[in-house]
Amino acid sequence: MFRGRVTEISRPFLDRIGLTQTGNHRVRFEILQQWKSTQSKNTVVITRLTGEACGFPFEERKEYLVYVVTEPRDIQTGICTGTKNIAEAEHEMKQLDELRSHSQKIQ
Repeated sequence: MFRGRVTEISRPFLDRIGLTQTGNHRVRFEILQQWKSTQSKNTVVITRLTGEACGFPFEERKEYLVYVVTEPRDIQTGICTGTKNIAEAEHEMKQLDELRSHSQKIQ
């Protein structure tokens, strides 16, 4: 999980009749803060195209609290994981900071 800013959204490839080949968006993030991972400063996360498929409606240059699911070939997220706009995540981020601080004291 991380706090990140969207730097790029790759739109899915469309075939000749306008149907998507993948059904996914590839969303590139600049990672601003991490709680549970040692990812690099940037990462790419996959999300579905629609909310019905649990896709998340990311927008470029906006910040989000992103909960991810690691799959063998990629990292995925969506509305079903708890991912949300940073404006809606202040309380959760505070709790995550407190949990991290507490776990560091135990070690």
